[in-house]
Amino acid sequence: MADSSGSGSESYVGRLAVERKLLTPEELQVCYQEQRSLAQTGKRISLTEVMLKCGYVTRSQLQRLGGDMEDSIARKAQQIPGYQILGKLGAGAMATVFKARQLSLDRFVAIKLISQKHCQDELNRKRFLREIRSSSALQHP
Repeated sequence: MADSSGSGSESYVGRLAVERKLLTPEELQVCYQEQRSLAQTGKRISLTEVMLKCGYVTRSQLQRLGGDMEDSIARKAQQIPGYQILGKLGAGAMATVFKARQLSLDRFVAIKLISQKHCQDELNRKRFLREIRSSSALQHP
């Protein structure tokens, strides 16, 4: 079983890498242990960097995993009640924006979803909410 000691997105990356058979559950545990050991010495390193350092995955494999994670975000967006997701408009460092139709008012809207990685951090959540509040005042013709 994967250790969930990392952030939500790191745990997800680890589980996805095991699911895709890029590494074994035991190798993932080694990565978590290495990450904890480094953290105890003051070195904060992401799980993906540890996976690379240990030689379990390549950068191109991690890029493909990132694409799979993005697909997962798109699937989750399809499950927002009251909205029909029409497509992805773009993605930034913190979030992905989708074009959608609000079914109750029959109007087009943009839906911005914060990434799992960034929603774990209180400061990022506050920043995201500020952005959402300021952009919600905008009206597009």
